[in-house]
Amino acid sequence: MENLREKPVIGLLGGIASGKSFVASQFKELGCAVITADTLAHEELLEEDTKAEILKYFGKEVFDEDGTVNRSKLAQRVFNDSDKLKILNSLIHPKVIEKTEALIDEYRKDNAVCAIVLDIPLLLEINWQSRCDALVFVDASEALRIKRALARGLASAEELRKREKKQISLDKKQDISHYVVDNNSNASAVANQVAQILSEILGKIH
Repeated sequence: MENLREKPVIGLLGGIASGKSFVASQFKELGCAVITADTLAHEELLEEDTKAEILKYFGKEVFDEDGTVNRSKLAQRVFNDSDKLKILNSLIHPKVIEKTEALIDEYRKDNAVCAIVLDIPLLLEINWQSRCDALVFVDASEALRIKRALARGLASAEELRKREKKQISLDKKQDISHYVVDNNSNASAVANQVAQILSEILGKIH
């Protein structure tokens, strides 16, 4: 990794429930701005035009009584149906990317921000690694990731493995990353690793 431009963009990579959000929060503590795709997608599901499209393609069964989209029901609807998943992605992803672009531009102008961190689950799949100055892989054992996923009600062990098979392999994600955070231990150890990584990245700014 050569000298970086001012206000570097850092992309986070890792498996499901590896702890990318926690690592992102540690970067934020150190003065980074964090852009979380899941948050932007959730906000998009609150937009009336998006809800109308969801109703059109997925029916009222994925809505709660108050008219909001039930993300869990929607996820179940598309989980084993690649065609429905493509439809959902076509509705949500372009708008999330557009918002991400706008936020990057906004944070680049903010003197209080030292770097921009992207917490985007499918960062490689949408070829956004080319937009990043540095890639950080968050490493956690499968057993620990399954335990975290179950605790958060995200997925069973079988579902987690199925979802990851549809994504670029963890080995490839780690291979192309510039840094690795070992998230198999305690929070303070992770915080120390993040601080060291950010120091190195900022030290490469020309």
